[in-house]
Amino acid sequence: MVSHAVVAALHWLRDGTDAHAPKLDYLVTALESQLTSADLSQLAQVCAVTGANETLAPLLERLGVAPLPAPTFDTTAWRIRTQTTSVKTVGWVTELSALPWRRLPGRLWHALVLTEAEIRNSFPDAAPGRWGLFTARIRRLRAGLRDLPTAVRVVRRERRRS
Repeated sequence: MVSHAVVAALHWLRDGTDAHAPKLDYLVTALESQLTSADLSQLAQVCAVTGANETLAPLLERLGVAPLPAPTFDTTAWRIRTQTTSVKTVGWVTELSALPWRRLPGRLWHALVLTEAEIRNSFPDAAPGRWGLFTARIRRLRAGLRDLPTAVRVVRRERRRS
């Protein structure tokens, strides 16, 4: 159960604490009534071993779990992603800027076009068929290009802080 709770919390927290506060509240309420002190200890260990102490701090604090000492991880990418939820392009800028040059063209192409399933997941209101897929891709590219300068500024600023 502890591992499932960690995965759920990570999933909800990746878009920022405020974005999914009701879901996190629900998770904490459900866990408080079911987790034993051994489970809470296991939760602290999982967070420490995986380097998720900082990421899961909102969950740990609400459950009253003190984080255990953990190896130091660079959490810059996580912090950038979770603190800038209104600029969706930030995730791609962060990922693409960290790639080796040889992998950049293929990943950049994927970032631009995505698969049909990824597009339809992002735009569930897209019309069926090729035309609907095409228009959803165009909408996504327009939004991404509009947000690109802001995303680059955010990533640069956060990396300088690290």
